[in-house]
Amino acid sequence: MRYIGSKLRLINFIRETVEKHCGNDLHDKVFCDIFAGTGAVGRSFSPLVKKVIANDLEKYSYIANYVQLKGYDEEVFRNFMHSASLRANECIDDNRNLFDAYAEGGSSNRLFFSKNNGLVIQATRNMLSECSRLLNYKNYLAILYSIMDGADKVANTMSTYGMFASKLKENSLKDVSFELPKKAENAGDQNEVYMSDANELIREIEGDILYLDPPYNTRQYSSYYFVLNAIAENRARETDTKSGVKKDECNKSDYNHKATVAEALEDLISNAKFEWIFMSYNNEGLLTFDEIKEIMSKYGDYSVESTPYQRYKADNNRNQAAEGVLEYIHVLHKGVFTNKENVEDPLKSVELQGVLLKSDTLSRTGTVLPKDTLEEAVEEYNRRIKENAVQLKLSVTPETEKNVAEARVKINKLMFSGKNRAAYEQAMLPNATGKSIIILGKTPKIEVKVEEPKKSFVVSPMNYMGGKKKLLPTLVEHFPKDITVFIDLFCGGATVGINAEAGYVLFNDNIVPLIEMYKYMKNNSVEDCLRYIDSVIEAWGLTQNEEDKDKYYAFRESYNSTPVSERNPLDLFVLMAYSFNNQIRFAVNKNWKFNIPFGANRSSFNDKMRENLIGFINALHKKNCFFVSVDFADVPFDKQTFVYADPPYLISQATYNDGWDEEKERTLLGRLKELNDMGGRFALSNVLENKGEENTILKEWAETNGFNIIHLDKSYANSYYHRKDRESKTDEVLITNYSIDGVN
Repeated sequence: MRYIGSKLRLINFIRETVEKHCGNDLHDKVFCDIFAGTGAVGRSFSPLVKKVIANDLEKYSYIANYVQLKGYDEEVFRNFMHSASLRANECIDDNRNLFDAYAEGGSSNRLFFSKNNGLVIQATRNMLSECSRLLNYKNYLAILYSIMDGADKVANTMSTYGMFASKLKENSLKDVSFELPKKAENAGDQNEVYMSDANELIREIEGDILYLDPPYNTRQYSSYYFVLNAIAENRARETDTKSGVKKDECNKSDYNHKATVAEALEDLISNAKFEWIFMSYNNEGLLTFDEIKEIMSKYGDYSVESTPYQRYKADNNRNQAAEGVLEYIHVLHKGVFTNKENVEDPLKSVELQGVLLKSDTLSRTGTVLPKDTLEEAVEEYNRRIKENAVQLKLSVTPETEKNVAEARVKINKLMFSGKNRAAYEQAMLPNATGKSIIILGKTPKIEVKVEEPKKSFVVSPMNYMGGKKKLLPTLVEHFPKDITVFIDLFCGGATVGINAEAGYVLFNDNIVPLIEMYKYMKNNSVEDCLRYIDSVIEAWGLTQNEEDKDKYYAFRESYNSTPVSERNPLDLFVLMAYSFNNQIRFAVNKNWKFNIPFGANRSSFNDKMRENLIGFINALHKKNCFFVSVDFADVPFDKQTFVYADPPYLISQATYNDGWDEEKERTLLGRLKELNDMGGRFALSNVLENKGEENTILKEWAETNGFNIIHLDKSYANSYYHRKDRESKTDEVLITNYSIDGVN
């Protein structure tokens, strides 16, 4: 389900934190997720622990967690859905209240679902009610969860059910489908699932590890997801509100209110019969860092882990303070008091702020700024000279720290040299890392420039023909700096997309096994990926030696003869590692039969490739990224998207260009023109000339529409192609529909 506050993208961070404090072997532990939401955390810990206890006050969450943790009979599920597809029209007249309340054409004029999807959802839900006495509890909830999940995927909302979109979006016009729900690897009756108030339940349960993910702010989840609860009950509440939510029937939590949240948290922790407590929270929550620290420190050893996290923005026009937040996991070893260290808020060490004055306002105050804390100093400074100051942020990382230190040395030499000494005063403001901020006053001004470290790029582990590794610095330089959604339309080795600076990145490629491999890497840890790859290499005896080529071909044949749906996606990576030039190529017939020969004496899963793979997977985990494998013409665009297209080149003879023709070229150019017309931006990599041949279609299209053509042939020829004919010109270009001067 689409869910605000979901921890799906933070699973690795949560797991690493738990294992850091509790050890890697959790098989005898009882893990409790007491604010479970849609169950992502409990499901991920299920194969690691003896038992999972999950709880949430919302009915839709209870159903989701029960199905995932308890399991169900897949054959029963399939039989029901088959019957539902045959009898859907028979059941629609039994009860139409969901359709009338939330669907296009319903009596309430709400647009949460299209007319067709509303009818299918209603009919399938009615049939489930009709068959409820024939199903056991597990199977009943599994079917119900699938109906809710399928409905959510086609819901006409931006994120929550707080309001529907005024017009049906493209996604909402797709036909609703009801799929097999995911089950935890260790699903079974040993797991426990509750639908209770967390502070009441905590008095009744016990275990080893308690994970807390309480509400951070004033959002009432029952009002944001009330339609899912209505589907669960097959009953829409009567209300005159535009959205349909009946707020007086929504669950209210003490964790949603500033006045009650601290007391509620302390009550929960004090009554928790768990050795370890881990609480997710961010730096913008109702509780401050110091408030949480004060509460937890009363009950045992307290520490904190943190990671930057990209905020979810449902509305791109919304005025928000920052693009990202700092996600904390507060850690309490309950009942153990040995930690004497003073734990500081990690946010304090994220930045040093330096301030340059435009006048001598500071010195005229006649006092020195306070030195107790960074916050006090900056607050006092801003109060005094708000109208006369220019702030300069110096981000301190291991790479920039040396530059900051060198800048300070130069400043101090100027400040204390001869006649200038009396002209300056300084306030040294310690922060959490023990470094300092320098505030300078009086003329003459000193301009401080801190050089940014040379940008490093993530290296794709795929040696993909046509990849843009050597051109990457030039490409990134010409990309906009304010990208919301970056679409890597022909992602290939994913070199460009993985290095894109954007809120979200969508990778698309028509090679299905390639995309499935990237999905697998995104959803599994580095350790698990490496463990599998190493085990396959060992099991098949793969080496780069010529005498072992038969082992490679045996593995390739095994891969090709296995149905696509049953292959492990990482097998493709192993094949690539030992193939000729580490290349990927499949037969054109779409059976996805790998057909690159053995890379004797050259190709293997060597240390460098391992290093690149680790960096690549870590980068995937940190990015908000998604993966699709569709024809480029079917990837949806809107005005918020930035599309990078690196298609096969029409006038190049490379083997991977087979099948690319003038029709496809014109289709792509037409789609980019559509994006331009709707206000979106694009950058297109291509060649205008190659071996005396000119791409007139591309040239005329760019010139006719007034698009920008940046010629990259010099850097391209020098660093990328090793051409036999040095006189043969290749004009590599980047075509954009936005200004390059200042790149907007």
